Amino acid sequence: MRDRIPLRLGADGPCAGAEAAGEGDREYDQEGEQSGSGTRLPDPPRRDAIANLGPLVAPGGTLLVNARARDAGDQDDGPPWALTRAEIDAIAASGLRPVRIEDIREPESRRWRAEFVRPAAGG
Repeated sequence: MRDRIPLRLGADGPCAGAEAAGEGDREYDQEGEQSGSGTRLPDPPRRDAIANLGPLVAPGGTLLVNARARDAGDQDDGPPWALTRAEIDAIAASGLRPVRIEDIREPESRRWRAEFVRPAAGG
């Protein structure tokens, strides 16, 4: 069983929570758990945080995303703010490869469930 470590993105800027914990820009070789923190950031800090997710995942590592979903242009009265497909797709631009992206629509809610991997070193 892998250890879980908290990854939190603070309101002071991208990756501020990790820096406050003394981790800075280090990669994580353990499974990380990020609990809704990214959706608590308004834009543009949220956009900046998404752009900086890739380096937090170790080479060969996996990032799982479970977030409220919305269509671009829909009103969102967050926090927490729902993410658009463009924001989910932007995670890949941070150096991660999408494995699966699901748009889950339920009677009372809608959410993204996505899996991204960071390519292994040299691959």
